[in-house]
Amino acid sequence: MKLTGFNKVAVIEMGCTDYHFALYDDDIQAGDDVLVTNNVNLLKVKEVITREEARERYSKDITAEVKCKVDLSAYETRVENRKKAEKLRKEMDKKIAEMDEMNKYVLYAEKNPELAKMLEEYRELV
Repeated sequence: MKLTGFNKVAVIEMGCTDYHFALYDDDIQAGDDVLVTNNVNLLKVKEVITREEARERYSKDITAEVKCKVDLSAYETRVENRKKAEKLRKEMDKKIAEMDEMNKYVLYAEKNPELAKMLEEYRELV
C-alpha cells in the first residue's frame, strides 16, 4: 500500500541495491542506524532525500517506512571501554611480570652474596 504524509525519504543500501523508505522522523540523518518495516535487521541510512528526488530515482510507490532510529551510543561506549580495559590489563600484567622477574633476583640476592654482586653489576649495565 502506498504511504503518504511524509516529506523525506531514507535511502538504504541492502546488498548492492538502494531501497527507499518513507521517513516520518525529521531527526534521522545519513549514517543513523534504523529499523524498517518488513525487515528485522538493523540498517544504516545511506542518505536522506526529498520526495521529489525519490520520484526521480525510483519510479514505484514507496510502501515501506523507517520505524525508528536505534541509538547504539551507550552500547558502543561499553564495547570501547571493554577494549580499553583489556588493553590496560595486558599492559599492567606485563609491568607486573617485569617487576616479578626483578623481584625474584632481589629476593635470591639477599640470600646469596655472589648473586648480589651479579645483580649489582647487572643494574649498572642496564
